[in-house]
Amino acid sequence: MRSLVLAVLFATMTLAAQPASLEFEIVGAQCDSCADRAIKTLKKLPGVTNVTLDAMSSHVRIDATRALTMEEVRLPLKKLGFDIRLSEDPKLQRIPQSERARLDIRAIPRDASLDLKRDLAGGKITVVSLWADRCESCYLLIANLEWVVFESSDVALRTVELREGRTPASQQALRQFRVSALPYVRVYDRNERYVGEVNGGTMAKVRALIDKARKR
Repeated sequence: MRSLVLAVLFATMTLAAQPASLEFEIVGAQCDSCADRAIKTLKKLPGVTNVTLDAMSSHVRIDATRALTMEEVRLPLKKLGFDIRLSEDPKLQRIPQSERARLDIRAIPRDASLDLKRDLAGGKITVVSLWADRCESCYLLIANLEWVVFESSDVALRTVELREGRTPASQQALRQFRVSALPYVRVYDRNERYVGEVNGGTMAKVRALIDKARKR
């Protein structure tokens, strides 16, 4: 009987120790240092032997000595401002470039400030997202906002890049908008009236402003 128990325990330990791999798409790791941070964080997970991240496709593969759960992978990445998407979930796939080109999404010319008369989408709710290259959570927020535009024909997205130096965009952010944290979002209603802002907020807060704009 004892030998049978030992045999079962040994088999279980052997099975648990078998190499395993996990693949997914990471969201928000497009900046120069983001990928390195994500890789270093994932390598700290117990049992992980190797991590590869394709910067072009955002595809990640983790090799480990044990099976990993998506939750234990997602949690440390969330703390960096990233998220993960499973390839089998079509809802979470990246919007194809051909589809994205048809959406009301536009980047304000580099270093230019936001011009309300020029840039707001009349007749639609306009979401303006200010971002910076080293802001990991900015990339994640914009990716989520693009899906909002994809799903809602009454929403448009404008993105403004903040760069180092006294550029018109950075001066507007500091003096006019008084941005205190990134990502930063402003929402305008269909009549181009200001609805509200979110400093360093989440999608839940942005969606609340969009809903508020719809009720006007």
